[in-house]
Amino acid sequence: MWQKKKNEERRTKKNKNKSEEEEEEVSDYWLVALVAVATMLMVVFVDGNGVLHPRGFGLASHLGVLIGIPTIGVGKTFFHVDGLDMREVKAQAAAACHKGGDWIPLIGQSGVEWGAAFRSTDGSSNPIYVSVGHRISLASAVLLTQASCLHRVPEPIRQADLRSREFLRKQGH
Repeated sequence: MWQKKKNEERRTKKNKNKSEEEEEEVSDYWLVALVAVATMLMVVFVDGNGVLHPRGFGLASHLGVLIGIPTIGVGKTFFHVDGLDMREVKAQAAAACHKGGDWIPLIGQSGVEWGAAFRSTDGSSNPIYVSVGHRISLASAVLLTQASCLHRVPEPIRQADLRSREFLRKQGH
């Protein structure tokens, strides 16, 4: 009985290690591909937060550090950070942002500017949350986001989402 259990644990551990190795290979592949493409990129929009994150280092920050180029975090949902409350932020944005391109800074209780609540279009009353990812100022991040919004979400993120969904649909997923 004891030996059976031990053998089962070894198999499970071996399968888990194999799965982890495969995940590392896939993530390494994408990292190498991104680094190769990064020489052509000037800035990357990330569908996720930068410094506007409970740990102060979201996906946009992480990706920017890995590939060494400027990144902008664009989130559709708000994370509670430094005393900032979602309801209050939405109410402040609704009061101050009347047309597309309007934005307010998100300043926490500590005085840190975490990002911006941004009304991307006249037709969208729900703000998106723009934050610094890596090697870019908040003002530049907001200006670039403003310049690339035809709809609620910046066009690079929107196109990536549309095309990936189309690809998956064609694959039967």
